[in-house]
Order: sequence, then structure tokens, then C-alpha cells
Amino acid sequence: MGNQPGKKSRGIRLFLVIPAMLSLLLFLAAAAAWNGINGKRAVDSDEGEPVVVTIPRGSSAGSIAGSLQRHGVLSQTHWFRALIWARGAERGLKAGTYRFEGRMSTADVLDTLLAGSGPTDFQVTIPEGLTVRETVRRLADSGLGSSAGFEQAILELMPLVHAFDPLSGDAEGYLFPDTYRFAKSWPEKRIIRVLLARFLEAAVRTVGRTPGGAAGGLDLREAVTLASLVEKETAVDAERVLVAGVFANRLDLGMRMQCDPTVLYALRRSGRSVTRLLRADLEYDSPWNTYRYAGLPPGPICCPGEASLRAACRPADTGYLYFVADGRGGHRFSSTIGEHNRAVARYRAWQRQHRN
Repeated sequence: MGNQPGKKSRGIRLFLVIPAMLSLLLFLAAAAAWNGINGKRAVDSDEGEPVVVTIPRGSSAGSIAGSLQRHGVLSQTHWFRALIWARGAERGLKAGTYRFEGRMSTADVLDTLLAGSGPTDFQVTIPEGLTVRETVRRLADSGLGSSAGFEQAILELMPLVHAFDPLSGDAEGYLFPDTYRFAKSWPEKRIIRVLLARFLEAAVRTVGRTPGGAAGGLDLREAVTLASLVEKETAVDAERVLVAGVFANRLDLGMRMQCDPTVLYALRRSGRSVTRLLRADLEYDSPWNTYRYAGLPPGPICCPGEASLRAACRPADTGYLYFVADGRGGHRFSSTIGEHNRAVARYRAWQRQHRN
């Protein structure tokens, strides 16, 4: 009988503790739910790159929460774990590779893990100056599809290309160079459509018009063609407007453009594999060969970037008619043939000096 008061005391304490624990758990669940609705994770696409996290098979809720916190997806783990408990979702978390970006609540992160990961996005960079064929190869080599699939997609999308360039036969010049993220599940046609759409966005910014208008005395096809020559002649940003100015001056005077990359393009279109030009190649008979035919070539010789498009539409106003490599990655520009010949002689002397 002497122990009964103690038992009663423990019973009272237990009676008080159980509701307190339930209240705490309910509070945590409610707080987690509130945080899930309103909370925002640490990573914001406006401030940093998207975060990719791989969750191995058999990972516990605790290890998953810790991994998300280490990667910066969660600022703290207890709300995430409380939300898992509140939803009874611990067994529903799926292994996989996930990509988190933008502002996401704790609930958004949990929903992503419950849904399971889709295909991880692929990042691919298309450099300035690639041809359509080289762009297709770059996309296929990135694992996003097959060369045949991309070529077929371009054929099917030619009506879209013809909407802004009725003369185009192969989309050359219009697969815009940039860094892209695509899901591996995307079909080739969707990817090509994105590249074409990105070109139109750049054209509106740089050519300064929507398809059907004119800017700088050039229509869209002519502007892209001139930009493709600029792209192939120099990689120095400050020189683009100068190179464009030389070509614009030559066009005004009826001079031949004498652009070496057009000859290379003509030879490669014929199926020849060439890496450097010989003097005899300059006589190759093709409308793309600007050593033989005056004016711009029939169309673009590559897919130019935005800087070259801008330069083609707004070339520098100079008296330059010639340019030659200076041996340091840039070019020397000249207004007369005498100046140009001296610049060529200096460049050849530089070549001989560095060949030995």
C-alpha cells in the first residue's frame, strides 16, 4: 500500500506528458506544413546555378535530409523531417538524380522526391561559327539524339525557317550558338525548335527587326551571311565591327570580298576534306568562292553568334579595305594596297621566324 502514492504520481506525470508530446508533434507537423507552404530554400536560380543531387538506393530520411542540406537545397533539416513524418512519407522517398532550381518550398522539395526523378538535364554548348552539320554532330555527341534524327528534324522544321528566310535550303546560319540545357527525353525536333527560336530572339535584338523588315540596308539573310563571314574571320570581339566595316566597304565599291573561309566552305560543300587553303584552291569555281564572285556568297557559311550579328548590322565606319593576321591572334587593317602588302610581308616574316 505504501507504493501506491508513487504509482499515482507517475500516472499523473504520464497523463501530463503524453498530451504534451502529442501537442509538440502536432505543432511540429503544423509548423512543417506552414514552412512547406511558405518556406524558401537557400538556392535561388537568380543567384546561382541549379543544384543536382543524387539519392542512392536505401537512403534513410535522415541521410537524404543531410545530403540536401550539404548541397544547399535545405537550409535546415528538422522541418523537412517533420513534414515527412506528418505525411507518413518516409517509405515513399525515391532514389534517383534530382535537379533543384528556383525558389522551392520544403514541400516542393519533398514532392519532388516523392514523385521520383525524371531524366537529368544535359548541358550542351554550341560554339559560335559551327556549320549546321557540325552543330548536329555536337548535339548527337552530347547524347541528346542521333545525327539522323536531328537532320530529319531540320527538314521537318524548314517551313519555320522559310517563314523568316524563304531562300534558305538547309537552315545554315540559323541554329543559334549558345549554352543550352535539355532533358535527355526531349525529341530532336523539340531541341532544334529551341535553337531556331533562340536565333529569332537574337535577330530581333541585334538585326533590330522582326522577320520581314530591314536594317542597315541588309535583309535578314544578308545580315546573317555577312555575320557568318565576320564570325569566321576573327574571334576578337573588338575587331568584329572593323572586319564587318572592311566587307561593307568592299560591297559598296563592288570589290570581291576575298574571304578565305568562303573558299573552305565551298570546298567542304563539295565533299572535300580540307584544313588549309592552297593558292590553287582560290580558283575553285563555286558561287560560295568570294575570290571568284563579287558580293556576298549565296547564304551563311556558319551559324554566327550575337556579337557578329550586331557587327554586321552596325559595322565600323572606316576607310579600311584590307586586313591580315598580325601573328598575335588579331589583325592589321589597311586602307591601301601598299599598306596591306607591307602588313602581309611583316606577317610572313613573323611566320618564318616562328617556324624555325
